[in-house]
Amino acid sequence: MVFVGIVTCNREDFFKKCYDSVKSSIGVDFIAVVNDGKTEVNVDKDDIYIKNKVNLGVGKSKNTLFREAFKLKKQGKDIQHVFIIEDDIVMKDPNVFNEYIKARNITGIQHF
Repeated sequence: MVFVGIVTCNREDFFKKCYDSVKSSIGVDFIAVVNDGKTEVNVDKDDIYIKNKVNLGVGKSKNTLFREAFKLKKQGKDIQHVFIIEDDIVMKDPNVFNEYIKARNITGIQHF
């Protein structure tokens, strides 16, 4: 299963494009969003949404996303791939996550 985490901070337009591109990507099982800013963003009710009480920065927000992925794994979800991105990323190819996993399986190279 594939988990995609998105960090956003006060960039609604960027976030919407990023989120919509992840939602339309093939093979994504779980989406989690950490909002590190003041501006609210909308996510589907099936997705995980975390609003930081104060601005913690990108690094701590990414750590929150990793914790969410591990929490799902502890709940018995078969999370095998975790992708953490920021809100200025847009998936142009809906198959990008599957292609990345395929390349990793062929080469054995893992990116952390």
